Amino acid sequence: GAKNPLPIGITGMVSRAVFFLWLYYLVALAGFGLGTLLCTGQVCSRYPWASEALLSIFLLTLALVLLARLHKEAPELFRRPRPLELLGLPLWSVPVSWGFAVAGFALLPGAEGNVDIPSGLKPVELFPFWIALAVVVPLVEEAIFRGWLLRGFRLNDGRVAAVWLSALVFGLAHVLPAVALFAFGGGLIWGRYVAKGGSLWATVFAHAVTNSMPFLFLLLDGNRPSPTGVDMRLQPLTALPFLGIAVLLTYVYFRRNPLPAEPAPARPERSIPLFLTLVGLGIALVFALGQSLAGPG
Repeated sequence: GAKNPLPIGITGMVSRAVFFLWLYYLVALAGFGLGTLLCTGQVCSRYPWASEALLSIFLLTLALVLLARLHKEAPELFRRPRPLELLGLPLWSVPVSWGFAVAGFALLPGAEGNVDIPSGLKPVELFPFWIALAVVVPLVEEAIFRGWLLRGFRLNDGRVAAVWLSALVFGLAHVLPAVALFAFGGGLIWGRYVAKGGSLWATVFAHAVTNSMPFLFLLLDGNRPSPTGVDMRLQPLTALPFLGIAVLLTYVYFRRNPLPAEPAPARPERSIPLFLTLVGLGIALVFALGQSLAGPG
């Protein structure tokens, strides 16, 4: 293939990764800040789902803007997926992402945490939380990570790097260790699918199914009140079979879905300046440290 006209290298990769990390953090902070500002007085104390509903409206608006812009840049990402694609992708991503997550909850210190869903609520009261986590969040995150970010890595660094780097950034964006492993596992499957030419709508659906699992856990558990939400405390030995299954399924999926051969990236985009990269990295680290110290909830 044609030689890449511009040097890409590590600095370009890091700058793209960090830019999307702190962009994602800023979006999250803006959404939660907006929900906190608007949800004052007796409303949120009486209706725990009110702030989640406000956050969903903000994120849905953002998702529509991102998807509309991405559709103009890369319409091939929005082809209609075949039924087998739509139904088959969650069969891979659910066991892989939750296999990594269970291993994280069992092995990592301080990962006892919760899935950040209030327990003890009636099913109708859980509905706004499900809308936020299983409908709105997949739209936003797929637009950012499997849309803009993976596409940027693919154009600059090739498909293989795009899959691994977008999954890594997706994991880091989720901060808490076990949840980061959860996101990394799903990101590998969804990224591989999109890098091979898959549809973003299929990854949104698979992401929605994967994010719906905590609600299923709550319902199966009788939705009993708990101060930490969905209790995921596990014994360390529990991690081994789940981690093994997740790694094995990822390997099999990658072998079954080889990436097409391609020339060296021919459309390199200008990297974000190193100074801004370092500033963004500092913002991301401070945010991640604050979240880790604050703990789950």
